[in-house]
Amino acid sequence: MMGALYVLPSGIVIQPAIFVVAFSCVMVCLNFICALLSEMFNILFLLPFKKGSHKVTRYFALSTAFLVCYLAVYIVLLNTGLDVF
Repeated sequence: MMGALYVLPSGIVIQPAIFVVAFSCVMVCLNFICALLSEMFNILFLLPFKKGSHKVTRYFALSTAFLVCYLAVYIVLLNTGLDVF
């Protein structure tokens, strides 16, 4: 909502949109690292004792899906050659 309020009066549309995608991609990458560490802990320490959690595996799968989508969009934005910043 705040982004829309900023964009409408100023007339600048593309820079805030690209910034949101770039910033979100960084957050998604950090989330993926946390999901990867928790999945590794789940596999290495909990699964051999039958204490593993399927919810951790679902979290890792969802985080991987977000990473693939955001990284694809981020790479496309970087390869367009736009000089927005």
